[in-house]
Amino acid sequence: MRMYKAYDPRVLKKLQREELEVVKAFDALCSQQGWRYFLDFGALLGAVRHIGFIPWDDDIDVAMPRDDFEKMRSYVLKHMQDEDFLYGYKDQLSDPEFSKYVPLFYRKGTEFLNDRIGTPPGIGIDIFPFDYTSPNPRIQKWEIFRANLQRRLHYLCYRDPVIPFDGMLYGIVFLICKTARLGLRLLRIDPVKLFGSFEKANMRSHKRYQSSGLLTCYFDLAPQKNLMNIKQFETQEAPFEDAWLQLPADPDKLLKMLYGSDYMQLPPEDKRVNHSAERILFSDGELVDYFSKEQR
Repeated sequence: MRMYKAYDPRVLKKLQREELEVVKAFDALCSQQGWRYFLDFGALLGAVRHIGFIPWDDDIDVAMPRDDFEKMRSYVLKHMQDEDFLYGYKDQLSDPEFSKYVPLFYRKGTEFLNDRIGTPPGIGIDIFPFDYTSPNPRIQKWEIFRANLQRRLHYLCYRDPVIPFDGMLYGIVFLICKTARLGLRLLRIDPVKLFGSFEKANMRSHKRYQSSGLLTCYFDLAPQKNLMNIKQFETQEAPFEDAWLQLPADPDKLLKMLYGSDYMQLPPEDKRVNHSAERILFSDGELVDYFSKEQR
């Protein structure tokens, strides 16, 4: 099962335009405050392959070193109540009802929902903090195993899994996940505390291995594909749609790790993915609601 929605072209273009305005504001704020970031994952691939959005994509991801991420988080949480500050920040520590585990910088007054669980996310950009990790492969594997387990358990506290298999394998994985969900309920595992433990462990790794110069992102589904030197944050500016945004020092190296050496090739239609929003509230008040099949 894959996550994909073929949007109405007008809706997708409007969503991309609104997300572009958010990332422009984020870029300006980072430039003003001296915080480092770069486009990552599909946004980085779009910047290199399309000089903008992947045509069917509906989100923007950015990477930040942990220290700059914490400064950004504190600044936005402090200023988001200001009337003239149009943007906000959410993670589960700042909003316990927010059920996503990836931090979000968003346009206030908007919504972008995949489901009806928890506080609605806004239209914005996902922010992936990068922490220092050990140069020892064994310790790396342990930290990645730990992060993957915590992240998956957090997801199962709220949702049935999206299982990328078919046939018998799908049935086996589905049964395992259903059993895990039942166990989490019986043990009354608090997802907010689970997220807090996840972040504490990530920051312990960050502090312990600062001298390594080696980073990874424990928020990603595959942290082993994100191993990089801190020098990747010696960024370069590149065009993205009508903006100039930050890319890593060596985008080709990172993209090959993430997507393979043929990343410039378009995937077949049945392999394309996006976030499949079911409800979008734009900053101008337009609501696109696939839950009720009504629009206004």
